[in-house]
Amino acid sequence: MAVSACGASAGTTPKAVNVGGAQVPVAQLSSVLGGLCDTRRAGTDAVSARTAFYNHAHENLHVLATATEVPDRRAAGRLLEAMQRVEADLAPVGDRTLLPTHVNELLRTARASLDRLDIPSRSCQEADTR
Repeated sequence: MAVSACGASAGTTPKAVNVGGAQVPVAQLSSVLGGLCDTRRAGTDAVSARTAFYNHAHENLHVLATATEVPDRRAAGRLLEAMQRVEADLAPVGDRTLLPTHVNELLRTARASLDRLDIPSRSCQEADTR
């Protein structure tokens, strides 16, 4: 599976990333941060957190993990492991007390994956001004 940046010159942010032959817009990969920030804001409210996570972050986190796997397989693994912890917390019988900690960890690993792909990441406060 190949990953390459397209539409950028040296020192600039690419417009798309080739993930397994598909051109994935950088904005799509970056959008996971907004979904995770919304999940974090929901706190331990299971319904709101679950909605934010699964509607605005989950699918693209898988795409981000796939994109990260080529340059850094370990980073992709860390991202998937952090995602699994959040999924477990959001399960109907999950332990919501750990959800804020696990969402923060997932935000950190998602930002690290974006950084690994040379895609700028923003804080939740910056994402709120989008």
